Amino acid sequence: KKFLASLISTLNNSEKMEMVEITDRVLIESLEKKLPNIEVKELEQSIEELQKLLSLWKQKQGRFQPNNRKKLFEEIIDLCAEIYPHIVNITCKPFIFSSPLRHGDIEIKNLRIIIDSSTFIQALKKEQDFAFETNKIRRDNIIHQFRVFLLGQYFLSKYEHIVNWLWEDLWDFLPRNFQCKEHPDKEKIILGVWALASLFHDCGRGIESFYKNLRGLKACFEEIFRIFEVDMPAINTDMQLNDLWERKKETFFKLLEYFMDRGEKSKYYKKIKSLLERAIENSNHGILSALLITYAEAGPLISRWNKKDMQLSMDISADEGTDTSNLAKVRTMVKKSQKATGEVISKVTLPFYSALAIAFHDIEEYWFLTPLTQFLILCDNLQEWNRLTKLGDQSIMIFPCEKIQLDVERKENFCIKVQIFYREREGEKSELEREIFKRWNPKKRWSDFKEKVKAKQTADLFELYKNQVCAKITIIYSKNGEEKTIKISIP
Repeated sequence: KKFLASLISTLNNSEKMEMVEITDRVLIESLEKKLPNIEVKELEQSIEELQKLLSLWKQKQGRFQPNNRKKLFEEIIDLCAEIYPHIVNITCKPFIFSSPLRHGDIEIKNLRIIIDSSTFIQALKKEQDFAFETNKIRRDNIIHQFRVFLLGQYFLSKYEHIVNWLWEDLWDFLPRNFQCKEHPDKEKIILGVWALASLFHDCGRGIESFYKNLRGLKACFEEIFRIFEVDMPAINTDMQLNDLWERKKETFFKLLEYFMDRGEKSKYYKKIKSLLERAIENSNHGILSALLITYAEAGPLISRWNKKDMQLSMDISADEGTDTSNLAKVRTMVKKSQKATGEVISKVTLPFYSALAIAFHDIEEYWFLTPLTQFLILCDNLQEWNRLTKLGDQSIMIFPCEKIQLDVERKENFCIKVQIFYREREGEKSELEREIFKRWNPKKRWSDFKEKVKAKQTADLFELYKNQVCAKITIIYSKNGEEKTIKISIP
């Protein structure tokens, strides 16, 4: 009886949440603790520089005041442009990318986004500054991406079972003869694919915004051109891919087919492919961001892997009983060829695993596709604290999410528990404040998310819902001086 009472008490205590309040400082300090564990000699200088920049970030965060938000916002984005190349250099380059990638007559060039991420962030800043001046609605995506990375890194460093959850899916995705369940660099590889997915998941927003504004511009002026009987200049508002991006698209869909060719997933390949092709036509920022980190030259290599090396392996298996003097040599040659191909393919599939999560992060009802997709969508939606938002001609303001608190509960898989605190100013509210809560009402946002997921669970894709994370979201907000609480469970 005493044993049972003790066991029940232990279980009850384990159910209690030890909520941690999430701030930039908490997340950055978590990253600072992680950096010395990277242990790559060539990265020592980059790690040292990054630590200085992270310290500067913490100092700036303590200076947020209503009268200096816009100036500080500019400074922090510039800081992001300095931080990005170091994060990419430390987390992605050693474990996700190799330079150059070669296999026979095929050479795969490094991604420009990885080589020159600082210039890329500055270009995004230029587009975002323009959007803040001209668009009726705009939210920051640059600082947001970095905070999404920090939040996910915090989860990974604190909860080993989240690393294992992602790794089990990833290693099954790698070429068969390159799978290694206990890889010595497991944690570093997971951090790398997470960094790639989080730091670049909204990078296609500028292209999406361009085509959206172009369509609006054309619709707005068509009538006036007709009245004046003047021919309107030819404006192609459909997304057009050049040769480079056509090859990126080819690589992406070949890898998608390879990924979907497993058990129950195979029957959904055409459905998923069609969904993504429509997303490209509509210049959806998710798939554009995904193609940005996809190799352009890997299509022929993937075809060779599927059709040549795999076929050689099957031919040798069929000849097991044949007594041929050259058979052992042939087997050795094929194994070496497969190993070489597998190593290159693995370097191609790792960024694709991140790209697949990015492609679906904006199509939330498909969050079940991979654990990394689920993880990205959750961290993306949870990152609201201190996020800058602009509506109409109003000045830029911080979105009124004061803080989040979180805990992770280990069950059959695991459950992320989050408390989200929103502030509504007492008294009469400005039109801006009312519009912000109308558009981004936290209750509506998470409830809609739940309904999207639920609809797909009960449809023909139900069988793919397995090994997924549970999220229990508690939204705490004040209304008319009274504190309100809403609880939402997903799925």
